Amino acid sequence: MQLLYKVIDPDLYKQLLLYTQDATTQKLTARGMSQDQIDQAVAISRKFQTPVLIAIFSVISFVISGVIIGLIAAIFTKKNPALEPVE
Repeated sequence: MQLLYKVIDPDLYKQLLLYTQDATTQKLTARGMSQDQIDQAVAISRKFQTPVLIAIFSVISFVISGVIIGLIAAIFTKKNPALEPVE
C-alpha cells in the first residue's frame, strides 16, 4: 500500500479522500444532518484513512476471512478416524 500511495500514484490517495468525503457528505445530507455534523464525521473518517491504517485493516480483514474460509473448508474435508475394535 505504501508503495502504491507514495511511489506509483501519489495522487490516488488524494482522490480516495475526495471521493470518500463526497460520498459521506451526500449520504449524511440525505439523512438530514447539519453541516457541522457532516464536517465532524468527515474529519473523523479522515483519521482512519491513512495508508498505514488502511494496510493494517486490510491485513486484519484478510486474516479473519482466511480463518472463516479455513474453518468452512475444514468442515467438509474433515477425516473421521476409523473406529478400532475393542479387545
